[in-house]
Amino acid sequence: MALPVAAAHLAFETSMSRGEAIGVLETMCAVMTAMAAPQVRRPDALRDRMAVEPNPNTGAVADSDGPSNIAQFIIAADRKRRGQNPEGGR
Repeated sequence: MALPVAAAHLAFETSMSRGEAIGVLETMCAVMTAMAAPQVRRPDALRDRMAVEPNPNTGAVADSDGPSNIAQFIIAADRKRRGQNPEGGR
């Protein structure tokens, strides 16, 4: 991992020896590598809890009491509220 800005600063703005500057740059690289390491996930993360939940069947095929019948019920109730024939006529 290169640190050109830090290397330039150590070379031109300090009185460090070459060996000291290299040591500082190596330490900075080691710290940056350790910080960039992937973090360990908590075992109770939401992702883990959701992974064990079953996925609902959201396909187009509906059960007899499925979404299509519920939608028809809601439409009929609205027509009845408006004073219309619940089967679709006026």
